[in-house]
Amino acid sequence: DGIGIVYRRKMVVRMRLQRFGQRNKPFYRIVVANAKSPRDGRFIERVGTYNPIPARDGIKEVIIKSDRIKYWLACGAQPTKRVAWLLGKAQILPPMPTPVKLTTNRSFYTSARLSPFVGDIGAVRSPND
Repeated sequence: DGIGIVYRRKMVVRMRLQRFGQRNKPFYRIVVANAKSPRDGRFIERVGTYNPIPARDGIKEVIIKSDRIKYWLACGAQPTKRVAWLLGKAQILPPMPTPVKLTTNRSFYTSARLSPFVGDIGAVRSPND
């Protein structure tokens, strides 16, 4: 026939951080990359930088190309959690919800409270009980 069907795979595109800098002095580039490429490997476009180490005034530096980020988000690029957090701080995405820390009240699980359910600690129950 000479007519073939061409299947194109959709490439999953992610926005992620690419690490640079020395040991204990990280510096990140925000890049758009194929999801299968390595963290510090090949990327499609560089859309910003992030320096997590605060300057003398205590401010962490984030430089973002907001127009390109909005373009890639419209194309379907998926930001990682950390990039989504940064974009939330820059008001490009809605801010990430803050997790609620759950605390367990250990006094609730005392042996006196659990003994009606499991019996006395170390006691042996007879099969008749």
